[in-house]
Amino acid sequence: MNHRQTTYDPLLIQAIASGKSVAQAAKEAGISRATAFRRLQEQHILRAVDERRAALTEVAVDELVRATGPACATMRELLADESSNVRLSAARSIVDRMMKLRSLNELEARLREVESEVSTNTEASVSEQYWPVSYDKGPPCVVSLSIPHGYRHTANWLDFILYHGGLTDEQVQDINRQITDLRESARKFDESLAS
Repeated sequence: MNHRQTTYDPLLIQAIASGKSVAQAAKEAGISRATAFRRLQEQHILRAVDERRAALTEVAVDELVRATGPACATMRELLADESSNVRLSAARSIVDRMMKLRSLNELEARLREVESEVSTNTEASVSEQYWPVSYDKGPPCVVSLSIPHGYRHTANWLDFILYHGGLTDEQVQDINRQITDLRESARKFDESLAS
């Protein structure tokens, strides 16, 4: 690793782990898209991105856990409010959040099953599973990522595939549509968690 890489690799890793596109991450790191794509094919960079994502997720989860007690107390207080509209809104909110939590718990159980299956797959290297080098070998494995990061990772991979070319016009149109859909899904998922 040269001195320049030690300067831009942490910036690239942070930007990708934070959910930025490869183009945005390259700009923040002060490198070209081609260099960013090249660096993202290296296993130690991919591991560093995963580790940084995990650290960022841990921080966010810790903050949410600290806020859960007061938030629940507020919701319980609102259930006793004089206004029937406030009580109804609080009740709906509690039921809605419980349904989402249940769905997430079920999804987590399914992800564990898939991860178990993937870990037994020895045909492709970890690097190839995480970032396949061609469209026909994809899509990338995203089981260890959160849902919105999985969407963004797949969108970045598709952007990488477009960048390398060799696709039919129909494939290019389909990939561009997929990228838009994935990024929109990530945005909506983030919004649903924030609300």
